[in-house]
Amino acid sequence: MKKAKKEDKPLILYFFTNYCPYCLAMDQDVLADRDIRTFLKNKAVYLRINADKRNDLTKFYSVRGYPTTSFLEPSGHRIIQIPGYIEKQDFRKVLAYATGKHYKTIGLMDFLKK
Repeated sequence: MKKAKKEDKPLILYFFTNYCPYCLAMDQDVLADRDIRTFLKNKAVYLRINADKRNDLTKFYSVRGYPTTSFLEPSGHRIIQIPGYIEKQDFRKVLAYATGKHYKTIGLMDFLKK
């Protein structure tokens, strides 16, 4: 949270478990993409959270299934939380929505329709 505030970047929390097939697919199909990895490294503060090891954070962020990706403002205020697997092209759009601060003027669904 401190780093997100200092760098004025959104915080992206990716909750996963080792036994979840959708988490594995998200890791392989989406998060392993070089452009997405570079984007996350440069435009956000990205944290992978193993839900089995950090049950406290899982409860705090009301995570009920895996994977779940939470997008937070640098202050920690939730922008959006998306449960489940996110297709690569949709993940890129949500990243643009969060990092471009479009959530301040338009809802996610309207943004995705653009």
